[in-house]
Amino acid sequence: SLNATLFSIKFYDENNGWIVGSLENDTLILHTTDGGTTWSRQTTPSTGLIFDLVIISPTELWSCGFNLYSKLIFNTTDSGTTWNEIIQSSSVLTLRGISAYGSTMCACGMNKNSEILIIKKP
Repeated sequence: SLNATLFSIKFYDENNGWIVGSLENDTLILHTTDGGTTWSRQTTPSTGLIFDLVIISPTELWSCGFNLYSKLIFNTTDSGTTWNEIIQSSSVLTLRGISAYGSTMCACGMNKNSEILIIKKP
């Protein structure tokens, strides 16, 4: 049992899904391969809050959020076994949503200018 705050849940198919959120101000990413009967925690390289994720394929996912110092964007190409922190230079500090179309990622964030961050996938 986790005492967590959950922000988003997404499924790629009937079995494979992910939940993002926070657990005591630490990143929380949970993964299921059995339609949500059981969930396993995945490890990220940084702490903070994760608000949203987008599933590109069963192995490629992107997530976004923030910590006290900067925005957080993570990606994985192995279904979340390892997550990589993507560093972007921008004044956007709080990322709350992420979406994808083709090779373009769009993460929306907030600062005093209400800027939007556009990320091209590597």
